[in-house]
Amino acid sequence: SSSGEITNDEIHEESIVVMLLDINRDAYRLNIFDGEGKTSYQVGQSVAEWAKTVYDNPALMVMTAGLFTNGDQ
Repeated sequence: SSSGEITNDEIHEESIVVMLLDINRDAYRLNIFDGEGKTSYQVGQSVAEWAKTVYDNPALMVMTAGLFTNGDQ
């Protein structure tokens, strides 16, 4: 990330953090949402609407890519 990676209560720069999980495939779904020309808020709305069609009580893990992603917008 551009803000450092956190492992074992330490912050590292220019590194990668990986988390391996063995989760039942029926317990999650993957999707890609195009944010071109949209604010983070608008993309978040699209993600939430999609998630509610897939699960009754969804929880989300959101990852973004690119240098120009502003999580405050």
